[in-house]
Amino acid sequence: PSFPRSLREAMAAPALAVGQSVSLRLRRGQTAVFGLPEGDIAVFTRNLRRGADTVLTLLDAQGQEVSEDDDGGGGLASRIEIAAGDARPAFVRARVIGEGAGEFDIMVEADTAGPPNFPTSLQAAQAAPMLQPGAAVPIRLRRGQSAYFMLPPGAHVAATRELRDGTDTILELLDANGHMLAEDDDGGD
Repeated sequence: PSFPRSLREAMAAPALAVGQSVSLRLRRGQTAVFGLPEGDIAVFTRNLRRGADTVLTLLDAQGQEVSEDDDGGGGLASRIEIAAGDARPAFVRARVIGEGAGEFDIMVEADTAGPPNFPTSLQAAQAAPMLQPGAAVPIRLRRGQSAYFMLPPGAHVAATRELRDGTDTILELLDANGHMLAEDDDGGD
């Protein structure tokens, strides 16, 4: 293969660049490892051929797994987002699951989501306007990030909907001091 197959090989090779796409053909059990550029980026697989099912794993400089994604890129494609503030150097390991070989492209793009348009702390939510019944708030969270909303008095149902890119959400009901009163993972389907 003309690509790095281990963390050691990836450390000696140039990192992927934003906008760069690399075509890969991997057999079951084979991996490709690439260094990642600085900045807010997203790494994803696309153009899956021959029934490829990809998995991307974010690795730190010691080879420890930071996060992994199987189908977050839609269908059988994978996607991992890395914030500019995350530790570098960082690496991504690509592999296919299932039988046989898989052909696909791995791509790095700038993640230009911009700053969040919602409170990201309990204190910020307490200072922001209350969430109104029937109001939908679009949210885009990174790994480890949370959104907080103050609920108005009364009986309400809070739910997540229209999840994209393999997103899996958890809702927690907190009191004013941040103590969890209840939580739900998959109760909203």
